[in-house]
Amino acid sequence: ADAEAEAGAVLLCTPPSDLAATSLQEDAAFHGYEGPTLEVDARRWVFSFATPRADGDPALSSARLFLPAAEPEAPLPLVVLAHPTTGLGDVCAPTRMDARDPSNQDTARLLNPLVGTGHAVVAPDYIGLGTEGVHGFLNPEETATTLLDAARAAFALAPEGTLSGQVVLVGHSQGAHAALAAQGVAATYAPELELLGVA
Repeated sequence: ADAEAEAGAVLLCTPPSDLAATSLQEDAAFHGYEGPTLEVDARRWVFSFATPRADGDPALSSARLFLPAAEPEAPLPLVVLAHPTTGLGDVCAPTRMDARDPSNQDTARLLNPLVGTGHAVVAPDYIGLGTEGVHGFLNPEETATTLLDAARAAFALAPEGTLSGQVVLVGHSQGAHAALAAQGVAATYAPELELLGVA
């Protein structure tokens, strides 16, 4: 990791790719989604960003940022999606998984409906999943800072005027643990983020 990079700094980023609403719908349905039809096309960025380990050593994580393909009528709050357990190896990082990987099922059931209904979503991996080092499974310090630094990175990446500056933390299973951990330190670790709620 870049020892000079500030927490939340974007280190690498792919060019944005287009995601058709029909593709989001088909992938969600593959994983058992039965909700309203997903009708909003999106764009996706995959990036890495600086975030510290629990001992303060510099590290990095990876994430995906999803924004509506069309410019929104008003700036959107940012949903930070904390993924459930997907495994412990590098191949288990959601950024590296195929959309229809069985291990991606619970993540897709949360992610695709949010993206396909026009929400702005950043979906980080946890430190050590797909990046250098060991994944600190259920380490509250590392998962908390990963989520908050992913939000910082998303605000830096998003086109001006797309995001409102407000943040909502959403998680399930391991992700719920991470979201609650992030809520606990948000006011001191990332006071510039306007946290609206946790689910």
